[in-house]
Amino acid sequence: MKIERNILVFEKSGDEKLLKEINADKLTIDILKTIIVPLDDDPNFYRPYNIEELQYVVIVKHIPELKAYPCNEYYLSLDAYTV
Repeated sequence: MKIERNILVFEKSGDEKLLKEINADKLTIDILKTIIVPLDDDPNFYRPYNIEELQYVVIVKHIPELKAYPCNEYYLSLDAYTV
């Protein structure tokens, strides 16, 4: 079983439709722990996490594709699933 992480991009207006899924495998657990404080019962970031402005600034350095979706214009969420 492998865990894959994506950043989900939703539109802010209208029905908040999912626009894009961006692979976030470059964000290792160690990197994520420097950006996002995990919930006590979720040290491996399996739950979804909303990405805020300060987190976005750091994440975009690891995932340049995210530059096209600034968090002041889109809702961004880190999500994990098993494959």
